[in-house]
Formats: sequence, C-alpha cells, structure tokens
Amino acid sequence: MWAFAIYDLAKKRVFISRDRAGIKPLYYVQRDGFFAFASEVKPLLYYLPERKVDYVAVKSVLMMRYVPGERTMFEGVKKLLPATNMIVTQNRVVKEKYWDLEYRPKEYNVESVKKIVYKTLESAVDRHLIADVPIGILLSSGLDSSILAYFASKKLNEITAYTLDFGTNLKEVELATKYAAELGIDHKIYRISMDDLIDDYGKLVWHSDFPKRNLYPYYIYSIVSKDAKVVLSGLGGDEVFGGYVWKYKTCERFKKLHTLDTKSKNELYKSVNNVLKIIA
Repeated sequence: MWAFAIYDLAKKRVFISRDRAGIKPLYYVQRDGFFAFASEVKPLLYYLPERKVDYVAVKSVLMMRYVPGERTMFEGVKKLLPATNMIVTQNRVVKEKYWDLEYRPKEYNVESVKKIVYKTLESAVDRHLIADVPIGILLSSGLDSSILAYFASKKLNEITAYTLDFGTNLKEVELATKYAAELGIDHKIYRISMDDLIDDYGKLVWHSDFPKRNLYPYYIYSIVSKDAKVVLSGLGGDEVFGGYVWKYKTCERFKKLHTLDTKSKNELYKSVNNVLKIIA
C-alpha cells in the first residue's frame, strides 16, 4: 500500500501514485494553474477560493454510506482514485490508471480452492510482517482478524493482539480472549465507554475527513500506537469473502416488494420520493 509523490528536478514535474486498492488516501486541488496535494483534506481547504460543501457527496453518504469516485465532502477537493498515477507539469495534469481487477473465470474443485486461498492468505500476511519494530494485530474475534492472527502467530514468536471492549458485545471480547489463548499470543483489551464516544465525537469526525458509520478505529489506533508501530487489520476481509449476512437479508426483503399489491407499491414509492426530496 502506498501514496507518494516524487519531484523530478530535471524534467520539472511531479509524479504521484496511489496503491491499487486505495488503502492510502491522497487528495488534491487543481485550479487556474495551481496544484496542491495532501494525505488529508484539511490542509487543502486553505487553497480553495471559497469553502463549499459538495451536496452530491452528502447525498451519496446518506444513500450509500460512502462517496464514490473522485468527489469529497468539499467542492474543489478531489480524491486520486485507486490504482492511478498522476503526472503534474507546469502546463497540464495527466492521470493514468495502471491496474484493474480482472475477472477470469476458471473451474476449480473445492479442495484446490481451499489450498489456493490458504497459500494466498499465508503469503499476504508474511509480506506484511516485514518490519524492524514490534508488530500487533487488531483482533475482533471475526473470521478476518482471526485468520490473520493465526498466520501471524505461525511466523512470529512475539505478537500482541488488541481488542476494543465497548461493553455492548461481551461475547466478542470473550471469543477474542479465547482465540488469543489458543494461539499462544499476548492479548490486551481496552475498554471504551459510550460516554467517551460521545465526548470525543467531534475529534473523531475531524480526523476521519469523511462521515463514517464506524469511527471507533481512532481509539484502537491511538492506543495501540503506544505499543506497536505496525498492526495488521482485517479491514475489508469481510467484503472479499462475500460481506455481511445482513446485506443478503436486505436483498431478500427487497425481492418481496414485487409481491405487494399496486396500492401498497404506490404508497411505498410516494414515501421514498418524499425522503429523496428532503435529501435533495
């Protein structure tokens, strides 16, 4: 993962690149022969002639819980898209997509798929364990972080797992504790109260740059950084393997809409249109 810029003194141009999955953020402002970039939105706001909220982005957040494409929450500030390089000169800005995910269907039997997934995950974790500082892992007891902890524990003699406890899901903490013990790794639990979340909410939004449903990673990263400078996280792992069950249940509920009678459908559409008008 990366987001970096290289200034070529001889050619007087800047080469900017963002990693394939867009894990590392990179934003920029381009206007009237001016160009600025940063890893956060906040410093770029000083280079806007006027700070305006991008209401198309707001609508996206309310409807989809994220902002697709190049937009940000502010007009004039854009995201460099994942898997994209950018070359900036005095006269122009050129963007080039250097990679894309290809779907190449191929028939496998179940056993061969198991072996491929196992080796791929093992190799990916091994590559991310290369560090000259202590390494930790965020353990939530979910399949994604538990799998990472398993492979990491096979490779390293010393690794610490970190779990957040909000006091609302004791089973998750219990399972994380049990699994860490089975792997023989150190385990630290940090308890955060709902009052802490409410008191720090403004700070969480400030650091996130975008409205988010889950802002709690701020806590775990700020706490863990005192012990480990490198941590593994299962973020995105759920989506790679099909995502959460509630998404499929939602689709099933939408399918049932086709069975409604005409009057019920019209009332539902009317309600949805009223909500969309309020958002717009």
